[in-house]
Amino acid sequence: RVRFLYMYRSLSIRKTRFLLSAMALALAVAVFTSFLGISAGIKHSLGQELGSYGANIIVSPPADGSAERLLPTLSQWRHISVEQHLYGLAVMNGTAPAIEIIGLDIPVLERKPWKFFDDFPRQKNQVMAGAWLRDSYNLKTGDAIRLGFDTIEQAFQISGFFEKGGDDDRSIIMSFTDAAEFLHTGQVPSAILISANPAA
Repeated sequence: RVRFLYMYRSLSIRKTRFLLSAMALALAVAVFTSFLGISAGIKHSLGQELGSYGANIIVSPPADGSAERLLPTLSQWRHISVEQHLYGLAVMNGTAPAIEIIGLDIPVLERKPWKFFDDFPRQKNQVMAGAWLRDSYNLKTGDAIRLGFDTIEQAFQISGFFEKGGDDDRSIIMSFTDAAEFLHTGQVPSAILISANPAA
């Protein structure tokens, strides 16, 4: 009790100094917290800005399996994101011109900052069509389409649509596995896209 009274008298005498110290401490905590929030926001905004420009580096791997050895190594780097893409051309419903087929991993597609309508192609032989194809051919979710490649024609179902802007809206996107089977490329990607990911 004596200690408490002594502390109370000491604080009573030095009220101004105590209040100033408390205010300085509170201000320091507030500034530090704000700095952390601003720093996290800048990293997130920078990541989105860089992501909107697409890949920073595009690697065209040879067909000798070296891509399979390269991908695990690149994927371990925290500040880059790595995507494997397959590209090909196919005729839709037997009519020209040929349209671009893009095969990529669906979780990668879900993270794209594009506009998506309905669902992603989660089931085998499901695809997403670009907005230009939807409007030009009056396509609807659930429609069955036929894609012809070389001498093979295969049926696919539209699970939804995407809108990126530009020529990509004239393409069909499917899973990397379905594209590899349809285009007969095995599991060798046409390109490896490497992007900066500062928010990681």
